[in-house]
Amino acid sequence: MENAARNRQQAIDTENSASKVLEEAECLLLELPDQHRAGSPTMDNCVTDLAMRRRELDQAMYAADLADAFYHDLLLGSFLDDRRTSRVDHRQRLQDMTMAQRQHDHVASNHLLLQRRRQALRPLSRQTPNTQGMMG
Repeated sequence: MENAARNRQQAIDTENSASKVLEEAECLLLELPDQHRAGSPTMDNCVTDLAMRRRELDQAMYAADLADAFYHDLLLGSFLDDRRTSRVDHRQRLQDMTMAQRQHDHVASNHLLLQRRRQALRPLSRQTPNTQGMMG
């Protein structure tokens, strides 16, 4: 992520410097007197240089756009990964809570069944010694 941010910043800086050089070249070209503009070798060299600078600027702008898109894709990807992780964590917590509730309900229902059985058996156990005592 840091490399992408650094590459993005370098691409932006390259684009800015290429843009400044192009602006300076265009200003110098406009300052030339009219008699030097058409057909002179110096002028042809300036026009060629200016066209080359424009291509460099286009390439720098394209590189900056690519670096920017890559950087933002990484940011979005990390955001989505974090979001996916938090969703998975949330689902896991819900499953854990549901499982704990089921276990609690199971234990509670078993406890109630045991209490009912004990209550049902108590009168029999009380009667058994009395009946044994009466018969004996």
